[in-house]
Amino acid sequence: MSLVGDPLNSHLWGYLIPLSSNRKLLRIDFWRITPEVSLGRNPQTNTLTLPGSYVSANHAKLCWNGQKGELSRVELQDLSTNGTWVGDEHVKGRTCPLVSGVTIGFGAPLFVNNQLCPHDYRYRFVETASLQRDPATVDELYVPQRFLGKGTYGWVTRGISRQTGESVAVKLIKYRQSNSDIFTEIAALERVDHPHVVKMLSFHHGHPGSCSLFIAMEYLEGSDLFEYMDHEQEHRVLWPDGPSDRGIPQEICRDIMYQLCNALAHIHTLGIVHRDLKPENIMLKGTNIRKPFIVLADFGLAHVERDMSKQTCLTDVTGSWVYMAPEIDDYKHAGYDEYVDSFSAGIVFLSMVTLVSPWLGERSEHPPLPPLNWAPVTSTLLNSQGRRVLELLLRLDPEQRISPAGALTLPWLDGYQPVYEIDDKYKQLYLDMPADEQDFGSDEEEEA
Repeated sequence: MSLVGDPLNSHLWGYLIPLSSNRKLLRIDFWRITPEVSLGRNPQTNTLTLPGSYVSANHAKLCWNGQKGELSRVELQDLSTNGTWVGDEHVKGRTCPLVSGVTIGFGAPLFVNNQLCPHDYRYRFVETASLQRDPATVDELYVPQRFLGKGTYGWVTRGISRQTGESVAVKLIKYRQSNSDIFTEIAALERVDHPHVVKMLSFHHGHPGSCSLFIAMEYLEGSDLFEYMDHEQEHRVLWPDGPSDRGIPQEICRDIMYQLCNALAHIHTLGIVHRDLKPENIMLKGTNIRKPFIVLADFGLAHVERDMSKQTCLTDVTGSWVYMAPEIDDYKHAGYDEYVDSFSAGIVFLSMVTLVSPWLGERSEHPPLPPLNWAPVTSTLLNSQGRRVLELLLRLDPEQRISPAGALTLPWLDGYQPVYEIDDKYKQLYLDMPADEQDFGSDEEEEA
């Protein structure tokens, strides 16, 4: 049995492609496990929130009949005050069928003046269920090979594509129907297309009643950053002679940080906060130890922002304690945002430079926070420009902390000729955004 169409969309019955010039609007996916979706201004009563004066509190519902192929049907039910435009028809208080390719305008006509209507919610609807037969199972597409590792919700196995013969990593996730957070990793990886972020190749439901999901991802033949650092500390291959407390050489640290900041800047523009950044989740692709190509992986604890018009404010405590930003578990903070990834990147950076614990004491869930271990960071290990980047990433106050995109504008990274260039199409996504890193606070080192 083969899957018709793109296997990445096999779990969807349709999606909406934004037609507005607003780059913060993202594609909206409709999952087969949720055949009815509501849209409107009220976040308490809707599946998806569309803020704006033209959108009603409960604006519309999109419903799929659960069938595939020729039997698939999708309808839009308007519940709004201003109506919804489907094609060139003004639908108000009625239900109408949706066909793939039709344009939809929620709360405003299909052709709008952006000055008169700042909330321009125009989309093209793509219906995928009619193109699908029963999706191929993971066993039909991949031959299982050796076991790679175990995580919180399941395990990862190497597989071989029956179609191409290439290796893939197949991640099994166990879940309960009530735990929607398990689907976050899939939602995050669907949004991302970046050379330094792991690629999702396909997604599969397990057998009925098994409460399992399978994600097939690119197979990264190599070690992770933790193993890379551990190997250097034990064998001193990269820096055979030097100070006894030396870490990864500065030029390699800079190249890794250049790649990592590019990857983080990209996912942040897509409303994704990783929240579990640590060396074990930074994979090294290939075997060139002096020019490591990194890939950010494991989005199992990530947050994916559905409403890009709002500032991210998270409150749940999650992540790995050693690399966790202090505001995540500090009751004095009302919440936190994507700048927690900056702090974690700083801890990874500090760990690479010194290969010793980044904290002077145990970092745990209980206060007080131990001081950061700055003493080993000498000018022999890191020059003043590199230390400046490190200090700004590790600001304890998130208001004073630099973003990954901001770090790329500082001399240590901005003037760097990277080993692996980042395509301009990825750079442009965050370089066009308004800068928020113009004032970084005092040049003096912040006390831990």
